[in-house]
Amino acid sequence: MASYDGTNKSSAGGAQHLPYWEIKTEYTKNLYNEAMGMASQEAVEFCNPDGYNGPDIEVDASTLTSDQWQARRANHLGGSDISAIFGENHFKTNLDLYYAKTGKQPLVPEEETAQSRLNKIWGHISEEYVDAWLSERYPYNDIITDTNIYAMPGKPYITANIDRMMRKPDGSYCLVEIKTTSTFNRSEWENGNIPIPYIYQVRTYMAILGVWECVVVCMFDRDTLIANTIKRDLDEEMRIIQGCDEFWMNHVIPHIPPEPIGAPEATLKTIHKYAGDADKKAPSVALGADFAELCEKYSEKKAQRDAAKRTFDKLDEECKDMIVPFAAAMGKSVLAETVGTDGTRWLLKYSPRMSRASVDMQKLEALYPKAYKDCFIPQKESSRVFTLKAAKS
Repeated sequence: MASYDGTNKSSAGGAQHLPYWEIKTEYTKNLYNEAMGMASQEAVEFCNPDGYNGPDIEVDASTLTSDQWQARRANHLGGSDISAIFGENHFKTNLDLYYAKTGKQPLVPEEETAQSRLNKIWGHISEEYVDAWLSERYPYNDIITDTNIYAMPGKPYITANIDRMMRKPDGSYCLVEIKTTSTFNRSEWENGNIPIPYIYQVRTYMAILGVWECVVVCMFDRDTLIANTIKRDLDEEMRIIQGCDEFWMNHVIPHIPPEPIGAPEATLKTIHKYAGDADKKAPSVALGADFAELCEKYSEKKAQRDAAKRTFDKLDEECKDMIVPFAAAMGKSVLAETVGTDGTRWLLKYSPRMSRASVDMQKLEALYPKAYKDCFIPQKESSRVFTLKAAKS
């Protein structure tokens, strides 16, 4: 049965009151000593692991409805939000996060697709499978489902909604975070790697809970799961928590948008989403002198780009010319080979690329006007083209 966050957590577990942060075992002491040995004095004083008495409990989320769950998320920073603050989130920018936390509604809302809905459902369903997998992978550990929402003491806006907690036979606690992705992304998880957005998430959780170790499990399909371990880094925790503080106190609370960071394409998409479609009748905007300086820099950079493109286009044309004799000699064949005078054997491949299947829209409208009208999607703004030129006074 689905719970507040779409998973089965409410039925599979409940609110726990366990001292995750206490250092009682030899294994945890070793993790503590390792982290403390690498930490700067500033980070030790900031995180204060020796004086930490555990997180605050905001709420037992199993008592919330889905609507209540979504409402509380608007007033807190959750684990999946943290990477956006630092421009490391693939799905939202720091501006997206700022607008979400200050209640601004997009003028051009994103349309949820059938695939995005299925991806979300798959993520929730797979969490139950991974829960069972954990029990098989770690048969001597207790797999704990904790429905409490935890908050950083003194910073109630920084919260943790954990997937699972593992208690080892010696009593040591290890945080568990569950992810799902396509097999095409498997390389991002190999050799012990964890994608950066999830590192931000679990480091925040470890800071809040005082846990010294976390296993991040990623499921690619039924038979392919990778479990990678990450340990506490107090300097990173300090940087992350300070970044969260700066974002919340200097931007969210006073309603001052942060400077955009991250991929330009994503930021431009966010700006369009909240500014709305272009209005050709809107008055011209008078910008400050600092933009004139930026115009100079942009003009210089564009000239460099255009020069590089001309060089690329020339080389690309020369390469295409050199393909002609190969194509003529190979005819219908896709594969060929040749051996040079020095004995080097060259393997050639001239692969076909299929054009996209298309629909004759003019014919469809003429023969089946009702079907054409029912299926027609009008044009909408997808992007904007930026140009500039120096105007004489």
